[in-house]
Amino acid sequence: MKAMFGSEVLEVGIGMALLFLFMSLIATALRELIENFAKSRSHDLERGISELLQERKFTGSLESFYNHPLIASLYDGDYRTGSRKLPSYIPRQSFSLAVLDLAAKATRTQSPLSLETLKKSLSEDSAPNPVQQVVLTALSHGANDLDKIRKTIEEWYDGTMDRVSGWYTRRTARILGVLGLATAVFFNVDAITVAQSLIRDKSLREAVVAQAEQTGQFGQNNSDSRQDTSATFTDLKSRLSEIGFPIGWVLQEGGLYPGPQSCVAAGIDASGQQAKPRCAIGWSLITTICGWLITALAIMLGAPFWFDVMNRFMVVRSTVKPKEKSPDEASVDRQYGERNSGAAGRA
Repeated sequence: MKAMFGSEVLEVGIGMALLFLFMSLIATALRELIENFAKSRSHDLERGISELLQERKFTGSLESFYNHPLIASLYDGDYRTGSRKLPSYIPRQSFSLAVLDLAAKATRTQSPLSLETLKKSLSEDSAPNPVQQVVLTALSHGANDLDKIRKTIEEWYDGTMDRVSGWYTRRTARILGVLGLATAVFFNVDAITVAQSLIRDKSLREAVVAQAEQTGQFGQNNSDSRQDTSATFTDLKSRLSEIGFPIGWVLQEGGLYPGPQSCVAAGIDASGQQAKPRCAIGWSLITTICGWLITALAIMLGAPFWFDVMNRFMVVRSTVKPKEKSPDEASVDRQYGERNSGAAGRA
């Protein structure tokens, strides 16, 4: 195999990044379908607030919070633990105002929320709940107005929401890994085979670069460039097929075979038509499985990551490509230089 130029190496990298981007979008679309059914964001939020309010110790505090008018307006129906109708996001201002109101018990006495009402309510409780403890801490540190106390509660809430986001992110990474492996096997997307094809096939690299340019332009012209949410399975699969990536399965009488890895073109048969490829499962299955695993691991990094990688490769390629010349172009340049030097000597 002849040595590859710098731009050719970059084109292989662009092709792999584009492949992983499309596969990540497919896995992300599947993840969103699962999320729409499972509503795990709302469950994580409920769990985080439950830990904030220490529901196990102060039974009923979570129900009182979700039944508060500021929070109840964010979802339909009555509050039930684990309900799929609960909100997946609560603004920090709504949280702080609701818990301040509950801490001062203003909803019971119908008195307006004020610093005096808050202090009076806290002085009446011998066993303050977590929200009241946070307010007492703020008061002990010199917070003598409601705005400062509210800011303290919002920071307390933000810290817990960071943990909630971590729960969702880690779960999503695991789910994307499973979905990535499933989609890699379903479409037979073997990263090793694709990389080998990109190295050997110049026309495939050219098609990849053309598609990458279109994808990059789409991203620049749309505010949500990193998440092509309008793309469907059919759209993404057709894009992969149009580019010419060596993916897919071959169905024959002997069974289902991973086409690019296990099948060899048989040429022209006696009738002058293209014969069916000869397929057999061999040692190539081991590298195929490794390629599937590499694809699954790449999908776990997510579509935004591969979108950025692809764009960076494109930027570097745009600076490297003009510097590379073919042997014919270099020869023309030398001849032109010799003529100019000869003319200068005669002058």
